[in-house]
Amino acid sequence: GGLLGALQALFSKYVSDFSNALQSIRKKCRLEDLPSDSHFQEDWAAFQNAIRIIATCGELLRQCGDLEQQLANRILSTAGKFLSESYRPCSLSGFQERSPDKQSHLKSPWQEYCYLQQESPAEYTALLETLYTLKEKGTSHNLLSASRSAFTRLNQMAHQLAFDSVFLRIKQQLLLVAKMESWSASGAGEILTDDLPNFSLTPLEYISNIGQYIMSLPLHLEPFVTQEDAALELALHAGRLPFPPEPGDEV
Repeated sequence: GGLLGALQALFSKYVSDFSNALQSIRKKCRLEDLPSDSHFQEDWAAFQNAIRIIATCGELLRQCGDLEQQLANRILSTAGKFLSESYRPCSLSGFQERSPDKQSHLKSPWQEYCYLQQESPAEYTALLETLYTLKEKGTSHNLLSASRSAFTRLNQMAHQLAFDSVFLRIKQQLLLVAKMESWSASGAGEILTDDLPNFSLTPLEYISNIGQYIMSLPLHLEPFVTQEDAALELALHAGRLPFPPEPGDEV
């Protein structure tokens, strides 16, 4: 219990510091407020760094899972032998069924006098239940479930950072549509429909900017998808982008 509590506290502090760093990155990249000027400039540095942060979150998830497995194995190998085969959760009868003859041959201080059982019965019971769960269900028992959940939330924050760093520029261009002079001019309807081609609108500047920007996105993704990165793949599977495809849509 004490070891798990210390690990949970350590990981909680780490996640808190990591979250603060992500917030600082958002402010530095001005993702919280849109630029007031209409000048369109592509900047993919924030997106590329966000992808690397996502990969780091994937590595954290992987190492947390490995540590959880190692802890379970170590706990079982160290204390599993003290668990009676007749033990069942919420019942300590399995530890009270030893005959006096067998008890007289026991030399282990753990079995002769258990300080944890005497001083903190609740922790003792929790330890026995943990051992029982590990023994019955294997090492899949969630010893660090709270820490893994915290790393998953951190991974989600990194996904949001990557998404916002890309679509901030698109949002900036779309907001310019409402500020176009055509809306405030007299006879706006006539102006917008004047000299229209038969089948399509002539792309305005903001449409061209958005189109070219989206078309360049695969070029900046390519370096990350052409090389195998198990951590990045794990993080992408664990994360979720805003506006996911609807069921049945092709991805």
